Amino acid sequence: MIVPIVLAVLAAWLLVSVVLALVIGRAIRLANRDHERRTAYRTTTVPARPRARAAS
Repeated sequence: MIVPIVLAVLAAWLLVSVVLALVIGRAIRLANRDHERRTAYRTTTVPARPRARAAS
């Protein structure tokens, strides 16, 4: 009687942990893609400005 309950709890815990790992991995992948897109946008659209010279 106890063994099926313990096995059911372990199976549910394993299922939840796998789903959580997949969700976290997907969120990290999306955040990395967004970060790469933002940094690429920043480097291509912002030209290097010359430094201002001190007034003589």
